[in-house]
Amino acid sequence: MSVDSAPTASARPLVITADPDLLDEVLRLAAAAGVEVEVAAHAQAAQRSWRRASAVVIGDDLVDQVISAGLSRRPNVVLACLAPAGDEPAADLWRKAVAVGVEHVVSLPEGEAWLVSRLGESLDSLHRQARVIAFIGGRGGVGASTLAAAVALRAANRGVQVALIDCDPLGGGLDLVLGMEDVGGVRWPDLSQTAGRVSSRALADALPRSGCLSLVSWDRGVAVDLTAGAVASVLDSAARGFDLVVIDLPRARDEAMSEALRRAHEIFLVVPREIRALAASQRVLALLTPHSATVSVITRGPSPCALDPESVARTLGVTVVADVGSESRIAAAVERGELAVDRGSLMKVADAVLATVGQGQAAA
Repeated sequence: MSVDSAPTASARPLVITADPDLLDEVLRLAAAAGVEVEVAAHAQAAQRSWRRASAVVIGDDLVDQVISAGLSRRPNVVLACLAPAGDEPAADLWRKAVAVGVEHVVSLPEGEAWLVSRLGESLDSLHRQARVIAFIGGRGGVGASTLAAAVALRAANRGVQVALIDCDPLGGGLDLVLGMEDVGGVRWPDLSQTAGRVSSRALADALPRSGCLSLVSWDRGVAVDLTAGAVASVLDSAARGFDLVVIDLPRARDEAMSEALRRAHEIFLVVPREIRALAASQRVLALLTPHSATVSVITRGPSPCALDPESVARTLGVTVVADVGSESRIAAAVERGELAVDRGSLMKVADAVLATVGQGQAAA
């Protein structure tokens, strides 16, 4: 067999089997992964989709047909069989697997969790993983949440598919900042017990959405504790399903926050240009630096004893990417749930951040 090219983006996985029991099992697992599959009941029917499918699952009942058809080798091919738990696939099945160029032999139902993950990843891997950025205040009340929302909104207005993740249960809710409190969809109380792999398509369909901006936020009820597992599942799913993920971080130090930090490519620390705030920001920076993400600073001012951005950069030893002034219209817009980023210092800061993370050339 010759080696074929990579599968075509957006193609569905292909399942090749005439065994009704095996097919039912694979279809059930595909549904659990949130993936639609194409089914071929014989090798000839599979030829049309063999090259473009994102993955191929061959049933052990038709593996001989696939070998005889002489289909070219390609990546992401799995051989599946039904077998009681603990039973190893027959030796001749492994030989056939090598002949057809499969990467893994999976016995069902024992290997169902693995196959669910593999089916989902077969589509996700064809898409660019989102850039994940996070915002946190050097001290409380500095407007880090507003800046996170502004950056997400600015990117969404350019046609970028954005997931804005509000991880601060005591922050009041970014849905209020954006005027999305009445938009239907799941919120953190619905997602707080999430664990394991979450379909990116299912998450995107379930979230409150306005244009290109989707939001994971809070309701007006009692705040729930976010587990590290729930945060990891939601962020991993968002990274697979969107172009940009923007996280509003709490200033609490816990495992959920650590999960968010581990997934961020860039962290933006918002620092007022004043002495006490700078001292507080040094402590926050010490919590951030053990993580692998790059930390940059956005300064805020002026204040009665304002420092200049260069002084903040020298003291913290990090790059200042932007400075945002104190504009009364921003606070008023946030109170009304009418945040806008079409002018002023907020727009300039959002543009600077998006340019830093490679989203500065998005289509208008």
